[in-house]
Amino acid sequence: MISSAILAAFLLTHCGESDKETSPEEENTDAGPTPIEERTIPGRTNPPEDLMKLQSEAKAMPPGPQRNRAIEAVAWDAVGVDQRMAAELLEELPAGYASRVRIVSRLALKIADKSVDDAIAWASSLNDPRERDEAFSRISVVMADDKPADAIGLLTTEVEEQRLRDRGTVQIVERWAKSDPRAALEWVATLPKNRVRSGGITRCLSQWIKDDPASAANWMQDVQDAQLSLDTVRAARSILTASTPEAREEFLEHVDDASLKEKLQ
Repeated sequence: MISSAILAAFLLTHCGESDKETSPEEENTDAGPTPIEERTIPGRTNPPEDLMKLQSEAKAMPPGPQRNRAIEAVAWDAVGVDQRMAAELLEELPAGYASRVRIVSRLALKIADKSVDDAIAWASSLNDPRERDEAFSRISVVMADDKPADAIGLLTTEVEEQRLRDRGTVQIVERWAKSDPRAALEWVATLPKNRVRSGGITRCLSQWIKDDPASAANWMQDVQDAQLSLDTVRAARSILTASTPEAREEFLEHVDDASLKEKLQ
C-alpha cells in the first residue's frame, strides 16, 4: 500500500488550489494540522499508478474532515490525468463541500477538451444547480472555438445563474469575434442594453476593424437601427482613439458616409 506520506504531499501541494471558504461540514474541526499533513514529501509528483493507490487509500479513510481533504487533494491531480477518477472522487465529497464547484469547473474544461458530448452528458448528471451551471458555462466556452452559435445556445439554455451566463457570454463572444466578427456582433446586438452588450460590441468591432476594415466600415454604414448605430459609433470612436494613426486613417478611408465619418473623427 502506498505510504500515507505521499497522500500528505498531495494535501500540501494542493492547499493553494482549494477554496478558502469552509463548508458547513468543515466548520469546528481540529485547529492544528492532521498527522497526514505533518508527514510530507515536498515536491513529490505522482504518476497515474500512484494516483490509483492514493485514491484507494483516501477512500478507505473514516468519514470526516481528514478524509474529505485527502479526497479533494487526489481529485485535483486526477483532473489532469484521469477525468473518470476525478469524477468518482468528486462524488465522495459531501454536498456543499467548499471546493466541489471549483473541481467541477476544471473537470468540465478537461472533459470538454476531449469530447463535448461526454462533457454535456456528465454535466447533465450533476444534481447541484451551482455545479451544473458552472459545468455548462465552462463547456460552452470550449465549444465556442468551433461552434460559437451552438455554444451560446447551450449557455442560454442550461445556465441559470446570471453571473455565470454573463461570464460565459463574454468569453464566447471573444472567441467568436476571431472567426466571424460580423455574426458575433449581430448576435451581441440582440442582447439587452447592459455592460455585456456594450463590451461585446466593442470587442467584435475591434477585431473586425483589425481584420477587415473595409467590411467593418461598410457594415456600419448599412446599420438601420438607430440605437445600434449609436452604440457602434461610440465603440468605433473608442477603438480608433486607441489605434495607431495609420490604422485609424485606413479605416476612415473606407467610410464614404460623410455624416458617419464626422461622428468617428
